[in-house]
Amino acid sequence: VDSPYKHYINGGDLIIDIGYYEERKPWCIVGGKWATECIELFEKENIKVDFYKRGFVDMKLSIIIPFYKTTKLTHKLLDKLCPQLTKEVEIILIDDGCYEDFSKYPITVIQKDNEGVSAARNDGLDKAQGKYIAFVDSDDMVVDNYIETILNKTKEEWDYCLMSWKAEGRLKGDYIITNEPPTWNTSIWNCIYKRDIIGEHRFVSNLQISEDEDFNNRVRHGKKANITDIMYIYNSGREDSLTDKFSKGEIGKERPLQSQIIVFQSTFGDIGGIEKHLYEFFKAFHNKYEIMFVYKEAHRKQLERYRHLVKCVKYVGQKFQCDKYICNSTYHNIADDVVSKENYYAQVIHSDYSAMNWKYTKHPKTNIHIAVSEVAKKSILKQQPDIECNVIYNLVEKVETKRVLNLISPTRFSWEKGYERTIQMANRLNELGIPFIWQLFTNEPLKNNIDGLIKRDVTFHIEHYIADADYLIQLSNCESWGYATAEAFEYGIPVVATDYPAIHEQGIKDGINGYVLNMDLSNLDDVINKMYMNNLKFNYKKKDSIKEWEKELGKGKKANYQYTKEKETIIALQDYHDTTQNRLIKKGEEYKVTPERADIIIKAGYAR
Repeated sequence: VDSPYKHYINGGDLIIDIGYYEERKPWCIVGGKWATECIELFEKENIKVDFYKRGFVDMKLSIIIPFYKTTKLTHKLLDKLCPQLTKEVEIILIDDGCYEDFSKYPITVIQKDNEGVSAARNDGLDKAQGKYIAFVDSDDMVVDNYIETILNKTKEEWDYCLMSWKAEGRLKGDYIITNEPPTWNTSIWNCIYKRDIIGEHRFVSNLQISEDEDFNNRVRHGKKANITDIMYIYNSGREDSLTDKFSKGEIGKERPLQSQIIVFQSTFGDIGGIEKHLYEFFKAFHNKYEIMFVYKEAHRKQLERYRHLVKCVKYVGQKFQCDKYICNSTYHNIADDVVSKENYYAQVIHSDYSAMNWKYTKHPKTNIHIAVSEVAKKSILKQQPDIECNVIYNLVEKVETKRVLNLISPTRFSWEKGYERTIQMANRLNELGIPFIWQLFTNEPLKNNIDGLIKRDVTFHIEHYIADADYLIQLSNCESWGYATAEAFEYGIPVVATDYPAIHEQGIKDGINGYVLNMDLSNLDDVINKMYMNNLKFNYKKKDSIKEWEKELGKGKKANYQYTKEKETIIALQDYHDTTQNRLIKKGEEYKVTPERADIIIKAGYAR
């Protein structure tokens, strides 16, 4: 197998070796068995590859730097950090509304509107790929061997590791940490965190001060370690820092998160009326109003859909300020943490409380009720007839829909029948955004769970499903004939098949009654595009012939066979009541049942 790879190396752009490391988490690195040949080719072709910018998936350490109006100090910090970088380390700088140019550095820059240091760090955590996380403030400094020392320390087992530091300015001095830092230092920059202990924890976004202490109280658990060497240089007492402003009484500990409209939903899943209502509401109004969506628990895919439309904030006890507040949740209301400048506290009623036998408890602040139907309104008024409730029906926007491909493959899915090609084709259809229903009539379990692929039990009446399909798919390595494809042609259904000889013998004409896929699927996108355009002018010449068999078999003789339902004799091994005969069967009794019934009784241990 060695020599053929050289052809692919010469024809490729980059070679990737993919495998697994501890706990079977996937990784990929540039390199592997043929990396030397790859690098030699780069040199020969004078190709310069910047591995930092291309990224490195198996990241050991992520360094997160929230940046805000500290340009000179931040450039000095990056000048110190970047020469220390290895392929195992990434730097993520979050530009919190300044939109500075850091393009000369091999780092990841996230530019966003100003929301404060906590929100910036959260964006960094969402982006980080490292197994370990370190935070550096943009106005501070690190030592020359900061990264090297941390990477060496990661060879030991710990959940979080505290570092010694030096302070300049008001708190000038060396702080050697052999156990815990001084009680006044609750910062996150004096610690490296294992990603696993952070998990889904994030900073409370409306805290302007003490956000580090709150975060540490939630995540600093497990096995602790220490680095006694000085690693960090803290610039204490810098004019205009948040800490400085807080000490002067210029800012409070918390600032409310603000938006014109705040919509709250406690929890939501992947499918349902609530989920659809939220999406349609955000889609209709995200360009007309400033909307913030607040939630407690979320289904990730749904949340990502909402994030394309409105700002989404996880509720962890923050304070909010808005013009109008809408509680969409039926059993949790955060109105106590919301100040509506227009005194508008709405509750949306989505359920028939009477039918569900639920009790509605009105929040003291709620002064607006909106029901999604007359049924929902009546169910609330039945419990609380003194409240006013308007009906505003849920929004539904008619959008341009796509054609759904109806595909079928009745086949065994062993290796020679093209299972892997089926998976590749299904994945590619999803990547291209083409909706499809691909029914696989097979007696084997599917090894992959892919949206659009549906396993069906084997049926003896497959012709009905073939005749209803847009295409029959057969991606085998080889076939001697292929009944499913022959049936498809018979019913006028086009076939998509790999380029095995028998499919041509059966009469496939590429672009007429189907499409031919290369065995390596190199023309997959072209075939998928043609399938979706559906410009075939179906034509097929029937291949099979009853007369040819009659000629082969010679003169016939009419049979006298008549079908009778088969019965099997079984012998009872114990007394039991037979439900189909509605009588008691005695031990040792012999009696006849259908083969299917015999299998059930024998399997249950009642007879042999």
